[in-house]
Amino acid sequence: MTSTLAAPRSIVLNSNLSNVFGVRLGGDYNVIPGRLAVRLGFSYETQGLNADKAVVHLPAYAGASIHAGVSYRVGALTINVGFGHFLFQALDASQATSSIITPTPFTDCVGTGPGACAINRGNFHNYLTNGSVGINYRF
Repeated sequence: MTSTLAAPRSIVLNSNLSNVFGVRLGGDYNVIPGRLAVRLGFSYETQGLNADKAVVHLPAYAGASIHAGVSYRVGALTINVGFGHFLFQALDASQATSSIITPTPFTDCVGTGPGACAINRGNFHNYLTNGSVGINYRF
């Protein structure tokens, strides 16, 4: 049996964001001047929200990241390769008071009673790894 429920008319999202402070440190080294350079960097940022007011539409975790890259130049052509790994601190929003409660036909959700689901409560764990490749031509 399938049940269908109408979406709520509106949902108020209060982001409860706060100021974030960060530190970034990095540099590059010319292994072969004019030809090959390597880069390394590190950053840290404080959390941008209170876990009690956690929301999923703007994850503002505290965390650190490390970045590395290399550039290789041949004539007017430069090839850049970069890598970044972001480690976000765990965010316990299992008892968040700003959770969004939605109607649902299921009864096993965390909410305010049978038939209600909190869609943004829980323990959030996150990391991100990204890379980039670029080619520049100077003329």
